[in-house]
Amino acid sequence: MASTQAVSLDRSLLKVELHELDRLDATDSLPDGEFLPGWVDAWVVSERRNAEEVRIRAAIRVSSRWREAGDSSASLNTVAPLIQRFPLHEGLRLSAMQAHAHGGSLVAAVSEYQDFRNQVKTKLGCEPSDAASAMLESLSVAPIAVPKPTRPTWPILPQPTDEIVGRAETLDQVSSQLLYSRWVCLTGPGGIGKTRIALEIAHKSSLRTAFISLADLGSGGNWGTTILGELNIDSPSQESEVRFLASTLNSQPTLLVLDNAENIPELHRNDLVALLQLAPQLRILTTSTHPFRRNGEVVVAVGPLENNGIDLLISAAKRVRPLVMSHPDSASVMAEVARRLDGYPLALRLAAARLRFLSPSQLLGSLDQLSGNASWLPERHRSLQSAMRTSVEGVSTDARELLNRLSAYPGGLGMDLAQRVLGDLDYLILLEQLLDAALITLDEKSNPVRVRLLEPVREYLKTNLTAEESVRREREMVEQCREWLAEIGAGPTLPLTTAIFEALDSEIANL
Repeated sequence: MASTQAVSLDRSLLKVELHELDRLDATDSLPDGEFLPGWVDAWVVSERRNAEEVRIRAAIRVSSRWREAGDSSASLNTVAPLIQRFPLHEGLRLSAMQAHAHGGSLVAAVSEYQDFRNQVKTKLGCEPSDAASAMLESLSVAPIAVPKPTRPTWPILPQPTDEIVGRAETLDQVSSQLLYSRWVCLTGPGGIGKTRIALEIAHKSSLRTAFISLADLGSGGNWGTTILGELNIDSPSQESEVRFLASTLNSQPTLLVLDNAENIPELHRNDLVALLQLAPQLRILTTSTHPFRRNGEVVVAVGPLENNGIDLLISAAKRVRPLVMSHPDSASVMAEVARRLDGYPLALRLAAARLRFLSPSQLLGSLDQLSGNASWLPERHRSLQSAMRTSVEGVSTDARELLNRLSAYPGGLGMDLAQRVLGDLDYLILLEQLLDAALITLDEKSNPVRVRLLEPVREYLKTNLTAEESVRREREMVEQCREWLAEIGAGPTLPLTTAIFEALDSEIANL
């Protein structure tokens, strides 16, 4: 029978060995593992807690000494394993923040703080101590790291210079989409009114909102740096800019409006998706001549104004000539001007400026020569030519060929005739792309469905054709219409059935 032996433990020696940890320097290795693993005696559990706290204090001290020795990586590696076990320990977190900053990564220091703050709020229902904020201030990142509603300094929203008219339906659509989608992109050619709609949405938003213009962003420009600059935040190291921006924007529900977002280089467009993934409280509204075609993007194509924009035309006209509507025929003539200009906001504004010298009737007779240099508008919108250029040149070669073919048809194309005119192209996909870019408009009430160019877009395309090319396309149009007439059985000696009459009526503007 085995004999039993008494086992005793000298607690004084145990105490001395634990406090040996306090004398570790940066060349020593910290003891690893749990104190007396498997023991469940009350005194062991108590001493185990003491041992863990002593180990943490030693790790913080060793981490500090590694920083003093110039090795930020070793400093961080000393405390990182303990942070995984004790994520709510503020001393460990502050030490890690110092290690990140010492290594030159202020972004990582901010992220460390944000993770610590989120866990403290979630698990303890409180904020980190003032010491944590003070630590960030000592690292010179306080304006960007402490996520209080008053920080960072948000830009004042630009004030609109005129009342928005003819956009009630579009405003409702965009507002509704932003309730259920986190990224809405307003698309359309230059001068169609995307910026004005986005500004109206920004002013009506109940979220913290920033309106950032990217109009001056060059081809190699950094959109993230531009945003941080507008928010009065020092730009961190470039490689972590998206993560840093996400931590800044995610402190509370935020709407970020990016105007002229087509200037973001293709190489960086996936960063918008990453930003949304990293900042779940963020919503983005972009304006662009063309969709980004990225995951999560909801496209709202901005088309002509309601009622052909007559309200905008009259309002703009009265600014330059208050009594412009005094003539009895002015109302009908102005309505025809608005119809001819297809409710295109920039064209309407340029036309209204002409009324300083012309009567409404004279203006109507000179719309084919509508141009000008509206100095009060942004440079990109000072003429129809400059406004259209970016939009049209931004599409593919095949899409531009489709636009040029369509420009020969003043009444647009029904889908039966479109198949004949555009059939050698992948025209359905191209039409979808152009519709998203709001370069064409769709008449769904017509049977068959019709597509046509906005009149200012059509005029731009026609004026950029050479004389020889213009004649060639007109001849092709005539030949296509002749073949179509023969195909439907229309001719001077043939009976005119109801079906033929309806087909002719749908294409009357082209015939």
